[in-house]
Amino acid sequence: MSPRALLSILLALAATVTPATGAAQPQSQISAGITRLERRYPTHDSYVNAVTQAATDLEQQRLLLEPDVQAYIQAAAQSTVGR
Repeated sequence: MSPRALLSILLALAATVTPATGAAQPQSQISAGITRLERRYPTHDSYVNAVTQAATDLEQQRLLLEPDVQAYIQAAAQSTVGR
């Protein structure tokens, strides 16, 4: 599996479960327009920090190259998550 695929899977999984319980998102929050990403990362900085940490960890494990790490961080910084 490529490092990009691994990071994508990790971020997708993080966005679909509640951290402590692994529970699905309550219908009341779905109805209120609160996405799983917004629930997990209430601010843009918290999202960028999480992506930065995940990408850096993968780089230290030699699963991502530095240019890829920077690409993920840049994409997170430009995203609308938490805004």
